[in-house]
Amino acid sequence: NKIYPEESSQIMKPMEIDNHEGKEPHLYDEDRESQLASIDKPQQDDTPNCCVSFLSRWSGWITFTLLISIVTGAVVLFTSTHPGWISSHIPSGGGGGNHHKNHLVRIKYSPLVESRDTIRYAAHEYVVHTKDRDQPLPKGHDTQEQPLSILRWAELFSEDTESAEKLREEFSNLLRNSPDKAFLFETKGASNNTWTKQFEFVLIDSPALATYGDSPDTDIFANKLRCMDPVACTFQGDDAHVTLVSPKRKNRQVPHGTYSHLANFVREAPPDDVHAFWKIVAKEYMRELKKTIVTGDPVWMSTDGVWDDIIWLNIRFDSRTPQHYKYAEFSHDGET
Repeated sequence: NKIYPEESSQIMKPMEIDNHEGKEPHLYDEDRESQLASIDKPQQDDTPNCCVSFLSRWSGWITFTLLISIVTGAVVLFTSTHPGWISSHIPSGGGGGNHHKNHLVRIKYSPLVESRDTIRYAAHEYVVHTKDRDQPLPKGHDTQEQPLSILRWAELFSEDTESAEKLREEFSNLLRNSPDKAFLFETKGASNNTWTKQFEFVLIDSPALATYGDSPDTDIFANKLRCMDPVACTFQGDDAHVTLVSPKRKNRQVPHGTYSHLANFVREAPPDDVHAFWKIVAKEYMRELKKTIVTGDPVWMSTDGVWDDIIWLNIRFDSRTPQHYKYAEFSHDGET
């Protein structure tokens, strides 16, 4: 709408009108003059400046908040549908990523601390050729071993592969060979800031739990163990920050005492049920670890037992410092 000089001069040029009609010539085109005036006149906005400023500021905050919510939801959705993505893009603290098809992962659990009633284990990862899959791992420290991270342990155990099944079997064998009749199982706390730390756990002798081995509480989770999965169910505990995974007694020929605590379960339950149980536990562990990306709260994995009068095996995931832990060093480890 800008008026250039040459156009303006044409507008202002006097109009030539025949005088034979007896009329005076018009010096300006009145219609053009009114158009120029309307162009130069600024448009008036009836909205008060204070309202414009208020609306602009709050609409910006609302847009920003919605954007953050969308991004967070997308991250959680993506990682839940791509479980291998995290470990392949984040250092695992030892041996992350994919290996050649002719190689597989083996895990060695080395005892670090042993006392009369407690053994603390640390996990190391080996990458071996498939032909050596059944060979015994070397004892003591070996140059080929690397610390296995918490995240990597959960990922390996959650896989539905033959090599993952062997890892779960070897882990169960370690528990079966414990000298204790019954034991508590406790791990370090972990979050997205600490899941690259080495996976460690303790087995703590529990004579009190052993006394209930033949008389579990069959009704404690009766209403919870009605999920579609034939082996185990995952459900929220009495506290909102607690998630439990507990096995079903699907085979009525298996004694009730098999499900009283972890030692009985790995020793007496059908092997296929033990495999499936650890896979379900590992998948839930992965989900709980991913939640820490958003919440920032560490998660602890352990068994619970006589502390809450619950005499039925359950793997417990706590997103607050667990009060029932007996191994003090692990009870605060995930907070750093």
